[in-house]
Amino acid sequence: MDSHTHIQGVIYTMKEIDVSKFEKKIILRNIEEKDFNDIIKLSELCFQNMEPWRYEELKSHISVFPKVSSVWNTTDKSLVPVQV
Repeated sequence: MDSHTHIQGVIYTMKEIDVSKFEKKIILRNIEEKDFNDIIKLSELCFQNMEPWRYEELKSHISVFPKVSSVWNTTDKSLVPVQV
């Protein structure tokens, strides 16, 4: 089914697009010690001008903030740390 949008008196027709092939299941969970190496690699990649997290810092972080130290995984096994 097409949808129509009116902008300044002009009607634009937009085709429906099946985006299901782009969808991924996301799992939000607490950080575990097994995640540390991936988080360190990710921080090196994302913050190249900064020192990456160190193992000891991550260990301390999850002991001080156990309920808000989280990561999400996708069905393709991507790992992303999040602060909730």
